[in-house]
Amino acid sequence: LPLNPEVISLEVESILAHMRAFLLLEDWLRQKHRIDVSRKVTPFINAFPRAYAMKVLSFNYKPDMNKLIDDYIRHNPTRNRDLDMLCLFKFIDRQRVKKKLKDTLINPRPTFHYRLPDCRLDDESWNISQELALWEEVEKLAQDETRLHDLMWAFRKQVEQVIPKQKWAEYMTEQLGY
Repeated sequence: LPLNPEVISLEVESILAHMRAFLLLEDWLRQKHRIDVSRKVTPFINAFPRAYAMKVLSFNYKPDMNKLIDDYIRHNPTRNRDLDMLCLFKFIDRQRVKKKLKDTLINPRPTFHYRLPDCRLDDESWNISQELALWEEVEKLAQDETRLHDLMWAFRKQVEQVIPKQKWAEYMTEQLGY
């Protein structure tokens, strides 16, 4: 059940804040969504490479829009990410994305293409509001600059100590109280 939440702003600072929030929450979101095993083994919702996450979560990373798009494509030349940014980047700069990627299935639109949620229509306890509530945590974190920076520091410290992803997801559960 991919969601396509509309972006709040097309400014690079807003998009970068959302990407950072998502990267900080990625392991936690994967845990909370209880992704069906059949989807986990397919390539459609691959997590971002750790090297790319570290780049984006660096306090020194202050790209303009061209660099943000170029770096994203260099590290993620695929639509198969749990948060596919290619639709948004193609909306922002169609020629740049078309020049670098020949994928004709990338449809430009001013949205985040969030591919992680499952659709469980056969489960009576499931409803879409549960999936939307998880995405709202990304939105809230992206808009809270102080908290975002605090968690960026914590994430970098966690990676330096080689703490497993499961422990980071547990830490985020504590931080979000969710």
